[in-house]
Amino acid sequence: MTFCPAGEKKDLIAYFMCFTRKAHMGVRYIVTDMNAPYFSLVKEPFPNAQIIIDCFHIGQHLNKFFDRVRKRVMKKLNQKDASQAKYYRQLKPLYKLLLKSDDELDYTTFKKWQNFQWRYLTESEVVDCLPSISYELKMA
Repeated sequence: MTFCPAGEKKDLIAYFMCFTRKAHMGVRYIVTDMNAPYFSLVKEPFPNAQIIIDCFHIGQHLNKFFDRVRKRVMKKLNQKDASQAKYYRQLKPLYKLLLKSDDELDYTTFKKWQNFQWRYLTESEVVDCLPSISYELKMA
């Protein structure tokens, strides 16, 4: 396993050219972030390599996408309308719950939630309620 130094395209090409053609042909996997120039950059010197996007960057991309959807939904809510203002107040502070995976949510501990009229709910119940605010949010 080798880690490439970060840098400009010309620096990476020079680094790749330090290896023999046989070494290039033997590379099976290249793990990279989602930077599009890297895809074309590594395809030529490593024709047999399968490009894999690292999971951190996939997760980061999905979280940013979901957060943009949440903010768009919040902007559409009319805060002067009491029922819509309630949804706004639920989405704003609780968005991090929506980013949790199912196995990270608490399904057993009930606590009072200010944004749900002080009802006793588990984290999973709160997460089940929030997407019902908007079809767009539910689909995200």
